[in-house]
Amino acid sequence: MATFDLSGVPLTAFGTYTYTATSSGVSSAVATETLSPTEPVGTITGTQTATVNFTTSFTLGSVSVVTQGATGLDFNLVSGGTCVNGFAASPTASCTVNYTFTPKAPGARYGAIIVSDGTPTVQATAYLTGIGGGPLAVLYPGVQSALGGSLNNLYDMAVDAGGTSTSPTPTTAAC
Repeated sequence: MATFDLSGVPLTAFGTYTYTATSSGVSSAVATETLSPTEPVGTITGTQTATVNFTTSFTLGSVSVVTQGATGLDFNLVSGGTCVNGFAASPTASCTVNYTFTPKAPGARYGAIIVSDGTPTVQATAYLTGIGGGPLAVLYPGVQSALGGSLNNLYDMAVDAGGTSTSPTPTTAAC
């Protein structure tokens, strides 16, 4: 089985990209990546469909959708599609998997569809990419208070672990 690292590949439009690789011992392997449109953080897309291509013959045993290796995060499997248990895969066959995208954080989100046989050996992987829209952080205004009560004189102020301040000590400063 070939491994594809598509993290450095520029994807310029929404849709599905297909990559083919050749290496010693493997005549060809195919990987696909589906780029989902930007979705506001916390909102769910409608059902999306990705195609999984096969390079070997096997009987499909399970399908999972993961986000950076974990289930139940940004990308989730939904019913439908043609990749079902018992599907007879062959080197020229493909099937579809339905999924949703609900970004948990802003920025690029990476996932995969993993198709395994009954042993469970991974037989095919289709990569998913989505973009969570929204701010990286939300800052709320705090309460501003002045220590010492006056800015007429500069003072050193010490506060102990309990928040109790010590008596200010006058300090001279050139302004």
